[in-house]
Amino acid sequence: MLFRRTWRGPESPSQRVCARTAQNDYSYLVSAYRQRHAFLAALDAFDRAFIEGRAEEVGTLFADDGQLLLHHQPAIVGRQAVSEAFRETFAAFDTSAYKPTYDTVDVHTDCAYVLGSFTEVLWPREGGAPGLQVAGRVVLFWRREPDGEWRITYALTSRSAPHEEVS
Repeated sequence: MLFRRTWRGPESPSQRVCARTAQNDYSYLVSAYRQRHAFLAALDAFDRAFIEGRAEEVGTLFADDGQLLLHHQPAIVGRQAVSEAFRETFAAFDTSAYKPTYDTVDVHTDCAYVLGSFTEVLWPREGGAPGLQVAGRVVLFWRREPDGEWRITYALTSRSAPHEEVS
């Protein structure tokens, strides 16, 4: 035999490719897990800030060009305008009874979307008026900004049933 091709070590070329692919797959999975974990932390921060009525914190979770699209209202565009809208809402109502349920949470590298529903009772801060029990839907589009933070680009809400007065 004039020429014999042998591979030094336990791996063939295809095994080395598979090992690199497995390492890349593992790195991808770790990266995807970290991205999802960071995103879920931002989503949780949004929910907590809304429940606790912290308008500035809710506003900081919106992108500079973010839009808040509320049921039967014109679009509220920009972080400052969104913060002001929440400031007015939180001044008028106690939102601590907000309970979201997320049916779909998809994270794709630098963008994510959330589909869900919510129930809440909006209690007027000025006494005497009944509360409003609301059931609705929510769609949130997020993007990871260059600073690494997740921010909302679009928040859409709608009612899934007429609101009811509660006392």
